[in-house]
Amino acid sequence: MKTSERQFGFKKNVGCYNSIHTVRKVIKYFNNRNSTINVGSIDLSKAFDKTNIYGILCLLQEKNVNTDIINILQNWFLKNSTTIKWHNVRSRDVPLMSGVKQGGILSPLLFTLYVNVILEKLEKSGLGCFIGHRCCNSYMYADDLILLSITVTDLQHLLDMCHSLFSDLDLPINISKCHCLRIGPRYNLECRKLIINGENICWVDDISFLGVTISKDKVFKCTWEAAKKKFYCNINVILGRMGTSARLNVLLKLIDSQSVPHLLYGISATTLSSKDIKSFSYAYNSVFAKIFHTYDNAIILNCQYFTGSLPFNYLYDYHRYNFLNKLFNTNSIKAKSEIGVFDMADFHALQLKYQLGIDDSKNKVKNKIWIYFESVFLQNT
Repeated sequence: MKTSERQFGFKKNVGCYNSIHTVRKVIKYFNNRNSTINVGSIDLSKAFDKTNIYGILCLLQEKNVNTDIINILQNWFLKNSTTIKWHNVRSRDVPLMSGVKQGGILSPLLFTLYVNVILEKLEKSGLGCFIGHRCCNSYMYADDLILLSITVTDLQHLLDMCHSLFSDLDLPINISKCHCLRIGPRYNLECRKLIINGENICWVDDISFLGVTISKDKVFKCTWEAAKKKFYCNINVILGRMGTSARLNVLLKLIDSQSVPHLLYGISATTLSSKDIKSFSYAYNSVFAKIFHTYDNAIILNCQYFTGSLPFNYLYDYHRYNFLNKLFNTNSIKAKSEIGVFDMADFHALQLKYQLGIDDSKNKVKNKIWIYFESVFLQNT
């Protein structure tokens, strides 16, 4: 059963990065046309635990799913129960009349089908952002929902619709964690307060969406302080337990697998500014500064070269290219698409810079980037 293309959760070949990337390019599309986008984030309270099982079964009936399958699922749902064990004393079984089983193979599919009606109704509303006849007013990853609108009035109507629709699905909105912000030329202008169910929704400077922090500004911009904080904390734990005198190859491999991913999360779905890359490089280089006991950038670069570690700017290019290449190969970005023109420009620029081909494996891409880094390094030494 097919769900909306604006639902990115639990689908093959798509994930958080695709959702972040799509939201970014829609906002950038309107910003380049001098429009300010109003962004609303909706947070649900324990959505997976409160999913109405009879609502799921009714939905499957509407989708003309085989009756035998529906009966099996009903029998399965009605046998779900839970119990509590405390000091070797076990409570009686309590039947679970709502929620999808965590870890179940069918649970993600059933949940996305259940909430898909939200995206369908928001599209039919005609409110918020549209590019041509394509709906861009809402994007969802599992139970994380983000709304996009050019006007504050439309955003309020979208919030009202979400409240009504989620109430019908018996999924409560956590209003204290719902926020709005503005991105575009008039991002700093004060706007009227928005409400959900009579409660005010705050206009904020930053919102968290799928692990990245989106900030209000003239253009789409992310704040990476939380990522760098996690990176530093992880580094301190590793070096605190192993020390800088541990075997170098083991230490660098552990840091590369456990710490560096905190820095890399989400960056391939966005375009980092030179300031961002400089800030990330400082954090990344601090590892080599601690291990090799030097703060000289030239020496740190030598250490990275002789240990086979790409400097951060090349590491970013590697992950950015692989992400864009995957989008290109799955037709998610196209040369003639207005909304994808910026990504195609980045994609071709990276291909030209490192002489990359669309059929190159990740190892080959990394090898070509390393050769480029090596040539630059040797020229400057």
